[in-house]
Amino acid sequence: MPNASLQEKLAEQHDAVVSACEELVQRQVQQKRGLTGAGIKAALKVATAVRPSFVREVVIRLVPEFAKALQPQFERCTERATATGGTVGDAFREELSSRPGEAADALLGVTDARVAAAAPTVRKAYDRLRGSAKTHVEAAMPDAGATLARFV
Repeated sequence: MPNASLQEKLAEQHDAVVSACEELVQRQVQQKRGLTGAGIKAALKVATAVRPSFVREVVIRLVPEFAKALQPQFERCTERATATGGTVGDAFREELSSRPGEAADALLGVTDARVAAAAPTVRKAYDRLRGSAKTHVEAAMPDAGATLARFV
């Protein structure tokens, strides 16, 4: 689909996108260091012990919403690729790497909205991590861009 939205592009290759995003999450968690990294790793270990498919289920739920949130960046990349003769994938990878704050804000807007409707215990746990979340999401943007570039 030449003029497809990011959500449509990713949905066309759903299983491969989900698998790639699961791997992205695992890579990012393993790269975390220090006390924060230990906390993130411990939380994921507990979640996957209780529900082994936890990461996959979260990825499946969030990818469509994240794609909608990143649509403005995707449209810029599509326009840039058309104007320069480059690929949309290369432009998208560059966009997420060079403007990680904008992408992080878009993605965290999705999670903030979801958590607002969650149970109080979930909100409390999220609120403890939210302060440092943008830094972690921004740091993941080059990897996320490289991961998603294959599918757009």
